[in-house]
Amino acid sequence: MAVKEDPLPTDTTNAAQSTEHSEPFPEDLPSPNEENGEPNSGSLLQPLELPSSDEHWSVLVVRVESLSRIVVRLVGEQYSDELDILETNMQELYTGPLGATMSSEWLREGDCCAVEHDGNWKRAILLLRNSPATVFVGDLGCELQVELSRTRPLPVRFQQLPFQAFTAEPYCLRDLAPFLSSLEARMFERWSVFRHNVLAADVVARCDGRPVLKLFDTTDEEDLCVHVELLCCVLDELSPRLPSSCVPKFLNADGLLFVHSPLSALLVQLVEDEMNQQLDEDSCRRHLRPQRYELGSLYCVRYARDARFYRARLVQRSDKQALVCFIDYGNFETVSIEDMHTLSPDSAHRLWQLLPAQAFCVRLHGWSPDSANELVELCGDRVLPLQVLEPQAEAGDAPVARLLLDSDSNAASDPRPAPGQAVGLLVTHTLHPGRFWAVVNISAFRNIMQGLQVGECVARPQLGGIYGVHIDGDWLRVRVTQLEPCRVVRLDLGGEEQVEPSELHVLPGEQIPPLAIECALARVKTGGQTFSHDAVNAFEDMVYGKRLYAMVLHRSEEQLHVRLCDTSGPASDVWIDEELIRKGHAVADETAA
Repeated sequence: MAVKEDPLPTDTTNAAQSTEHSEPFPEDLPSPNEENGEPNSGSLLQPLELPSSDEHWSVLVVRVESLSRIVVRLVGEQYSDELDILETNMQELYTGPLGATMSSEWLREGDCCAVEHDGNWKRAILLLRNSPATVFVGDLGCELQVELSRTRPLPVRFQQLPFQAFTAEPYCLRDLAPFLSSLEARMFERWSVFRHNVLAADVVARCDGRPVLKLFDTTDEEDLCVHVELLCCVLDELSPRLPSSCVPKFLNADGLLFVHSPLSALLVQLVEDEMNQQLDEDSCRRHLRPQRYELGSLYCVRYARDARFYRARLVQRSDKQALVCFIDYGNFETVSIEDMHTLSPDSAHRLWQLLPAQAFCVRLHGWSPDSANELVELCGDRVLPLQVLEPQAEAGDAPVARLLLDSDSNAASDPRPAPGQAVGLLVTHTLHPGRFWAVVNISAFRNIMQGLQVGECVARPQLGGIYGVHIDGDWLRVRVTQLEPCRVVRLDLGGEEQVEPSELHVLPGEQIPPLAIECALARVKTGGQTFSHDAVNAFEDMVYGKRLYAMVLHRSEEQLHVRLCDTSGPASDVWIDEELIRKGHAVADETAA
């Protein structure tokens, strides 16, 4: 953009003819418009380029918007050091005589500007020129309401450095957030300990375009793992009472069923994943062999059936073997001493020792040895209602309870979530609010999308056959629904495609059932015959590719009727049906359950 060297005219009505101006004009302010003498609109700011995910970052937490969303800034010569210099120069300009002559009247919506905030001048974008005005302060990552008189045009030299604040997700807290709403105040208070410290950050994933950061506070002698310190606030609040809904985990030969609460299942999975990640390294494994084995002590023990490590207490031992109890599952096993390990007691790994045993025990009503395998297969990792029939009579007795599967006759063959369940899901394909597809088993979905193995091309596709096909850069599982022309249903994404028969490939080995579940958004209906184009686009923007939480209200043969909730926002949870109604894209369905 050209730079106007002449000062700004005081009489803008005759700006084109004026050559002498009494009002000074910063030499690098965006050039004035030739018609009215005001600086041209717009922003020269470029997006912030983040370092490689393979590097270790240093960050400062600027704001905590929710348990699963924080605003951070990078610390370093190219980032925080440059910003400090820039803000010092801004302070000198806007508190000096030249800054006092710069007028907020020059600003238009969408312009870069400077805004006075808490006595300091910050860079911002003018979003709404109202009274008060709305600005987005890019180096703090937040919107503010300010008087227009507290804004000024922003010279070009202050627009060379990108806005430094960006949103990130703290490791492991997104899935836990819906269960921790009652503890938010305590966890926000705990966050304040880390707010003013420079934190080390490892990028472990990206979610909805945001980096997922595992944060460490290295300012003291002992490094603190931030997510572990936050979760320690939760441990005291874990209920010792039997949950009303559960995830069945282990059924022993006496009909005792060990279950997790939904929150416990997530915490145990977190502990086990981190435990196995460290013990996967042979060098670590050699150094983490216990010096001695004490009865009743907790160890990381390899389970022979899947070769993963789990938490277990030592019950008995001999020279080469030990009897252990896997505390989160309730089963006793004889293992080799060589398969018993421990972890270093630092902050990053102390959660495995602090988390109480999470296996709740009930005596299963109506259990018989003949039905045990069928029951375990049916339950899987589903969250199921648990009904207590006979409470605990004496200390040491297990209450008698039954799992509420489904009342309909198709329950045993229908793997979809049952009415009344709340489940996490990922929306994979949308047509409109009344018809979309989602997956509940997200880990299996990611495994298939990342590593589907295909064989040779199919010589002659069969109607109803399941094959692999390469679509938009991914190998997908499909079922043939029509031969001429060849049409297929995408088993794990949902929706249909037309493909060439020569594009179909054999899928070797046994295949898991289709993962995509057809759904409909409950409690809404169209205002006319169909959903409008705007309604379809708004719905897709709110749900596509996002991890949402769903409450299942009804299950028909074709669809799950669900309410969807987005818990990733900065303020409160967003119910998608209510948001569509609020924006005028749908009307409430008064007949819905």
